[in-house]
Amino acid sequence: MSWPTVTLGEVAEWGSGGTPSRGNRDFYGGEIPWATIGDLTDGEVTYTAESITEAGLSQSSAKLVQPGAVLIAMYGSIGKLGIPTIPLATNQAIAFAYPGEHLDLRFLFHYLRGQREQLLAAGNGGTQSNISQTKLKAWTIPLPPLPEQRRIAAILDHADTLRAKRKQSLGLLDTLSRAVFVQMFGDPRKSESNTLLGDVAEFYAGGTLPDGETFAGQSGGYQLLKVSDLNLSGNETFLKSSVLWSAKGGARAATCPTGSVVIPKRGGAIGTNKKRLTVRSAVLDPNLMGIAPIDEFLISDFLFGWFQFLDLASIQSGSSVPQLNKRDLAPLAIGIPDLAEQREFGRRVGRIRSLATNGASLLDTCEALFRSVQSRAFRGEL
Repeated sequence: MSWPTVTLGEVAEWGSGGTPSRGNRDFYGGEIPWATIGDLTDGEVTYTAESITEAGLSQSSAKLVQPGAVLIAMYGSIGKLGIPTIPLATNQAIAFAYPGEHLDLRFLFHYLRGQREQLLAAGNGGTQSNISQTKLKAWTIPLPPLPEQRRIAAILDHADTLRAKRKQSLGLLDTLSRAVFVQMFGDPRKSESNTLLGDVAEFYAGGTLPDGETFAGQSGGYQLLKVSDLNLSGNETFLKSSVLWSAKGGARAATCPTGSVVIPKRGGAIGTNKKRLTVRSAVLDPNLMGIAPIDEFLISDFLFGWFQFLDLASIQSGSSVPQLNKRDLAPLAIGIPDLAEQREFGRRVGRIRSLATNGASLLDTCEALFRSVQSRAFRGEL
């Protein structure tokens, strides 16, 4: 089916926001929600982390945006979207578009969402890419009749809801593992145990990595781990992959065994509160720490479960640069259940992980189907 193609500037009214002077306290903390890119989640915007006053609005280039507009990030996370359900202002990194009489709001939202890769590619700049309002206004969009736009938007809304429910179910499985831990052993944050983590675990501080080569699933050898490896796809629990690998180990104090809990130990990464489990021997760089269970006291599944209740930022030291060291972790109290109970916990968690793996596979299928439906929708093939 062939539809006319128009520019976004022809069918929507555009604008962008601004930032009141940070040096004037009277401009902030008022009753006007003020959105930054962090408030855009590709869904409805019902709340913003910051707010401004009437004075901040009137004495800056910020503008009040009413419900019925689409918000789109122009800097950094180009193409990130939001639909405000409340009147709000935005900073200059966000553009807003009010659809005209011939364009449906949800149709515009889904179209822009499907254009994200192209928008990113069209961005300018190095460290922080950006796209201008001029380019956004010149961006083309197919324009079917309004009833067809609304039909397409309803189909995509429904598909997106199913996808969101699948994501939510995976999140509930993460919660279930914590619930099983509490049901079997109690809340570790309320432990009155006299046993200290330093008595039942070994610590690996991280150090200079040896020369390595690209990891391509080699058997044996050592993963060479950096903080960025914790964020690789598929490494959400187990460190199955890394960028680098070496046939030779590193310094003994930096080389941790299979089944070690790995955490960030320096800088802002501590605040991400990430914990991962090694599946092979690994050498850690200076920004990581490994904690390995001593076999006669702990199994790795129990130790990892215990760590899920620990907020790393709450025990960090250092003033200008946050740090975690053995001295911050070793004195923490940890209850030590019977090893048979720990193994039973490991079996239960293993079943939950199996469900999560299957769920993740189904989510990947849902994502692929959604992209297919999205693509077909704007080609007039639904």
